[in-house]
Amino acid sequence: MASILVLEYATSGFSSWKEFRAAMEGYAMLKCISRDLSSKHNTTIMVSSEIQNIYPIEADEILLIGKHENPYIKLKRLASQFNYTIVIAPAQKLPEIIGIIERAGGKSIGPCLEVVKTCSNKYLLYKALRRENISTPKTVKSTFKLEEILMKTRRIKPPFVIKPVDGVGCIGVSLINNISDMEKAIIKAKNNTLKNYFIIQEFIDGVNASACIVGDGLNVKVLSINLQYVDLKPPEGESSYNGGLIPIKLDGKILNTLVEATRRLKCLNGFIGLDFIISNNIPYIVDVNPRITTSYIGLRRVVNINIPNMVVNRNVDVNIEYSGYSIIRKIKAKRKVKVKTLDRFIGRDNVFINPIVVLNSVKRGEELALITANSITVEKTEREVERLKLEVEDYFNSKSFINV
Repeated sequence: MASILVLEYATSGFSSWKEFRAAMEGYAMLKCISRDLSSKHNTTIMVSSEIQNIYPIEADEILLIGKHENPYIKLKRLASQFNYTIVIAPAQKLPEIIGIIERAGGKSIGPCLEVVKTCSNKYLLYKALRRENISTPKTVKSTFKLEEILMKTRRIKPPFVIKPVDGVGCIGVSLINNISDMEKAIIKAKNNTLKNYFIIQEFIDGVNASACIVGDGLNVKVLSINLQYVDLKPPEGESSYNGGLIPIKLDGKILNTLVEATRRLKCLNGFIGLDFIISNNIPYIVDVNPRITTSYIGLRRVVNINIPNMVVNRNVDVNIEYSGYSIIRKIKAKRKVKVKTLDRFIGRDNVFINPIVVLNSVKRGEELALITANSITVEKTEREVERLKLEVEDYFNSKSFINV
């Protein structure tokens, strides 16, 4: 039995919830992985006291981070006390946090720091993919200077996609069908990056998919291939990842390509998420996440293994069996809403409410909840998703809460 520290960027106090749109997914991942790990290992979670007070997460040990405490300092002091640390963080911050753990004498589960740095920067990843002759959309990078942008856009014609190089969850992403939309898209990308440059990426018309992969340092195992619900919008809208269907079937050629890409990128340790677009039976890889991903929330409900335990024990030589299908879906608020308590949802692992509805409020169109359902067929799973969606929406329409 190993001692494991698990932390997630927003939930663990490294960021303000108000500043990070993907925090609801982070909360859900932390809650699920803590539950799965605690059944096999001594699990400690680092969690904000604000979150734990209103929407607690279960673990063997709880390491509370007060409102005015610095989680970076606490992590430096404690990292070496655990056998392993599992980090869930956005691309902007993942290398920094893993670097702190390693310098403090701790050990994170996942690829080495240099690989994490490459995968966390979309342009560095693009160059690595091209060096290894792995299919990926044509990509150029540009600073935010107008002259350079105009020069670079001559190399890729619309439609194309504008992205922050360190973005997550479609935040700051815009689909460009007309050059006249560029100015707004560039401002959006600039407002959602810590870098002084962004990327312009060829738009591939195809099926959005992802892969959940685990590695033991030498070998990798594809746990599932998933359909992704991605909605790319022009700059005046909000591009978003809205969930997915787990699993879907792919032919062996595509699976072999994904495994080979993982090997060539040296993503051989821990949990790896690949995002790709299937066009003409070719997988064009667009993102590599060297950490656990949102798909895990649904995948864990339909596989015959304990995924985090598999990663900790470095045991990828197992037969994966599915008990049906799982669907992940996000629910957006139909109006501005604030509630006093989330008591009804404590303990649930199929409904995850955005804690901001208590700490502040959720505005119309913002993410209210993430739900996941599973059943033996896709059709039955879709019906269960609709039932959960109605349950959540009816709950927040109740007059017993503060609806603003």
